[in-house]
Amino acid sequence: LTDALPALATVAPEATLARLATTDSAPPMLGVFHLPASVGLLPQAGQHWLAMAGLQDPGNVGTLIRCVRAFNGHGVLVTPDTVDCY
Repeated sequence: LTDALPALATVAPEATLARLATTDSAPPMLGVFHLPASVGLLPQAGQHWLAMAGLQDPGNVGTLIRCVRAFNGHGVLVTPDTVDCY
């Protein structure tokens, strides 16, 4: 991490991570970050956006976001029932 992004690392027992997890299998690590504010952009004519509704696999969501970026898409829209993008 850079000086602009200071971090504090703490080792937590596996049982603690399991209690904090919202998934069936606890991740080996976790992070706490400030989320960026919603930018409030709306799709405009001629732009390419991807809409995701109800996706539950974070890996798939990440792959789709990277695909939008790779193909010069303008952004993604997600419904509340889609897994957290962060």
